Order: sequence, then structure tokens, then C-alpha cells
Amino acid sequence: MQKTITTNIRYDGDALADHSIDIAILSKFLMALSALVKEANSLVNSNESEINIRVNANVEQNCFELSLTYIYSFIEATKDFFNHENVVPLKEILDWLGITPADIIVGTGVGFWYLIKNKKGRSISANEIIREDDNYIYLKDEKGNEIKVSWHVFNTYQQKTIRRHAQNFISPLNEKGIDNIGFYDNQDTEKSHTIHKSEVKDFLDYDIEKEEEIEEEELVKNETVKYIVIYKPTLDETTTTWSFLLNEKPVNIDISETDIVKDAVKRGGIGFDDTYKVKLEEEEYKTKKNQYKTRYNY
Repeated sequence: MQKTITTNIRYDGDALADHSIDIAILSKFLMALSALVKEANSLVNSNESEINIRVNANVEQNCFELSLTYIYSFIEATKDFFNHENVVPLKEILDWLGITPADIIVGTGVGFWYLIKNKKGRSISANEIIREDDNYIYLKDEKGNEIKVSWHVFNTYQQKTIRRHAQNFISPLNEKGIDNIGFYDNQDTEKSHTIHKSEVKDFLDYDIEKEEEIEEEELVKNETVKYIVIYKPTLDETTTTWSFLLNEKPVNIDISETDIVKDAVKRGGIGFDDTYKVKLEEEEYKTKKNQYKTRYNY
């Protein structure tokens, strides 16, 4: 089964007046866009889903415009994948990434590119967090004002690899004569948002690879018996981690010492509501950024 969404992305600037673009620039952009969308999908959805992108060029504008069709598909073994309440729809993923026309999503706070511009591409530290609830995290912007961000946008932004793909995605703005990138609705060109070269200069210059890795300090370790529900499985016998719901919240659990995957493969499938009573090793630790987190091993 497949679902599709089509949007337009347009580069503007004097260098594009003849409707052409250097193939090296274009190929880097397209590869980065593909990696950006696929990694964001992998972050929130099962590896049983897949996103492919098809592209058409529009040469009738005084620019270089691409019509992009995102094709969302999944394997037959998970027939109810799109209808399951834990599955994040393709449209929401594209909204978080700011690839659809709005980067400030009404009712859900600021989007991915807003954070890129405001934070200049660096990861968000604990002292920038004002408060949080089940749906949103509230941060200080560069002027000290409070901004609301959905957890999905925040977690997507915090991934170093996703920010690196985003950097490559807008790298054409480093070229002379390419001034901005616009995101448009395929059927309503009035709906749009634009990234200007001046807004992302600091992000384009930021060295993400030199960003300090998180160092951990273990605080507490204990064993506990819990009920866990399958959330995001991967039917691959080499996998070591599955996502489960624990107390109605998703957690990643190391299953490398279990036969869960082999049993699922042997049965020929899994159910999204399959529940296990397990003994978990629970580790609480503090990151270098003074954030307290918990991980679980089965």
C-alpha cells in the first residue's frame, strides 16, 4: 500500500534566471533531502515503512523549481500500519521538517527551520528549557523569549545526523547568485515559507561534527518487573533494540538477549498490541548537559 504527497521547492536568484542549476549542486541537494526525510521517518516510525521521492523540474518560472512527490509505503506483513494510532503520518513528518509550506504550525508551535534559524544549528542545552508537558517543550529563543515546540520537532532537531542532512539540503545557498529556497503547496502557491541566505548563514558555517558527544554518568541501576507493549518493531534477526510502550510512553529496550525477534519471524508477523511481562534492568544516568535519562535492558 502507498500514500503520496506532492510539494514544490523553488530556488531563487540571479544564477538561476536561465532555469538551470549545476548538476553537482542539484545532486547534493536531492541526496540530502532524501536522507533528511528518511531519517526523520526512521526516528518515529517502524523500519517496515519506507519513503521514496520522485522529482520533476518546472522551467516556466524565473527560477529553478522542483515538484517533489513523496511516496510512503510499507511491507505487506503490517497491513494495518497506516491505520495504527502509533504511526506518524507522512504529512506530519514533512510538517515537522518544514518541507511543507508552513514552518510555524498553527496550534503546535514553531517548526524545524525556525529552530535552525534561532539556534543556528547547535543542539539545545538543558539551560534553554523553561518547562515541558506531555505534548510540548518550552524553550528560550535567542532573545530570551519563550517559544513552544512539539516534542516531535524538538527530538527531530536534536538529532545530529538530521541537522547535518539539513545543512547539505540548503547548501545551494552557499553558491553565488542563489539567494533563497521557497516551500510551496502544490495546488495553492499562496501557501509558502522561505529560507533566505542571510537567515541561515551561521547554520551553514556551523561545524556539526565538532559538537561534543554526550558523556554519561550512571546514577542508579535496578531491576523491575513491568508490562510492555510493542510500539515499533523491526523484523530483522540482527536487530538489538525495539521500541515498546512502558506506562503509555515509548522507550527503546535492548532485546539482544531474548528470542522475541526469532519468535516473531517464526510466527510470520507481530501484533502492535502484543504485550509482554518482563524483568527489566533500569538504568538512570546524567548526560554531560545535566539531563537525567533512563534506559532499559530486557
